[in-house]
Amino acid sequence: MEAQELEAQLETADNETQSLVKWLKEFQHLSQNYRLDLPSDDLDEKLYNIFTRQSKTKQPSRFFQRLVATLTFDSYQQLAVAGVRTASVQKSERQLVYSADLADITLDLQWVAPEKQIRLHGQVFPADETDEAAYTVDLQKENKSLAMVQTDVLGKFVFPTLAPDTYDLIFSGDQFEVALTDVDMRI
Repeated sequence: MEAQELEAQLETADNETQSLVKWLKEFQHLSQNYRLDLPSDDLDEKLYNIFTRQSKTKQPSRFFQRLVATLTFDSYQQLAVAGVRTASVQKSERQLVYSADLADITLDLQWVAPEKQIRLHGQVFPADETDEAAYTVDLQKENKSLAMVQTDVLGKFVFPTLAPDTYDLIFSGDQFEVALTDVDMRI
């Protein structure tokens, strides 16, 4: 009786639930019909030796941290500091500086007039010179990744075209992540 009720509910379920049920049925079928062999003892021993060698030469890792950076400078709010001396400012560029315990991050926004887009240039400045030099920068909107880029060895990155909007940026390294939330990328 319960199985019939469940089948009836699944027929009216949303597409995501139906896709999940289909995947589970396929997984069950495959797991019943296919068997994976265990690796040989020889392979286990080789992998153990490789792991042991690498673990002796690797530096101990620090505790992974996720930090939220705070906005410390916005050229729109501190125009005199940014070198603007007149009241008639042509808004074609904007600079934002964020700070966290482990890194500072600059964002330079440039208006691309014909496309009505924003070009984002940025740079990560780790607080400790020994920290990793390359980071993955994940541009997100409403917790969905829109684009990812890798920084170069100097910590620089570019998103060439963005619609003017509010985004989140997540900077990921081996030891930590720095999150910039609700970054207003409108000029």
